[in-house]
Amino acid sequence: MTDRRPPENDDDNSGAGSGSRPEASFFKRILRGISNAFFPEGIKCISCGDELPADDDYCLCKKCRKDFPFTTENICLKCGVALQNMSEFCQTCKFTEREFALARAPVLYRSAAAKLVKDYKAGDKFLAPYFARMMADYYVRELKPYGIDAVTFVPSDKIKTKSRGYNQSQVLSELFCKETGLPLLPDALAEVRTTRKQALLPAAERAKNVEGAYAVTGGFDKTRLKKKNILLIDDIFTTGSTANECAKVLKKAGTKAVYVLTLATGEGK
Repeated sequence: MTDRRPPENDDDNSGAGSGSRPEASFFKRILRGISNAFFPEGIKCISCGDELPADDDYCLCKKCRKDFPFTTENICLKCGVALQNMSEFCQTCKFTEREFALARAPVLYRSAAAKLVKDYKAGDKFLAPYFARMMADYYVRELKPYGIDAVTFVPSDKIKTKSRGYNQSQVLSELFCKETGLPLLPDALAEVRTTRKQALLPAAERAKNVEGAYAVTGGFDKTRLKKKNILLIDDIFTTGSTANECAKVLKKAGTKAVYVLTLATGEGK
């Protein structure tokens, strides 16, 4: 699946020695080139695996793109989680002070999107460019007016990064910055205390799990954060505990405001 354009077998010489004409072979190559330009072979939908008749920014076929859970429905105005009612804020944001200004995500963590995010976290790194493009497009539509000055990401300790082979949030942020042209501060935050996997913990324990786990990297020039609007990137927003803790650290370092952009967001109440 990672090889989107597998090499074709060159069968133009199949008639060599049997009376085939060179000009016929030449025209066959021309026609095949035109066909591939409009109907490229080997490009498959990242969701269903069907071959795409034409390239797509998100590498989704028409059906999967139509059914993909992009964030278009009612969301919490503060943290961006999907709401099942017409409230403006989720129950958490109604009664809890958030350190970040707001959080948003281009897709909802459900159905096909949830599966793809799990695949990405499990090692399917080839998905990252399509995810980063979704995030970049959403940023332009929804977050650009807030005047973001620079980007950083939720860090991961060496053990977790080595186990996966990469920090998924770092990869997304690097590609996102290439798409948007925003400067990346890759060494702004560090995980200074090993945490348990948030997904394995109930919501009530997640904030405690990450409390004091992050810090501005030693030796980092904090003037790069002073009075700046910083965009924090991560893969999934569920309770927001991780984003909140990172935002708190960045605000203590002097940032003007911290905005959060994740690939996917969960369900709220």
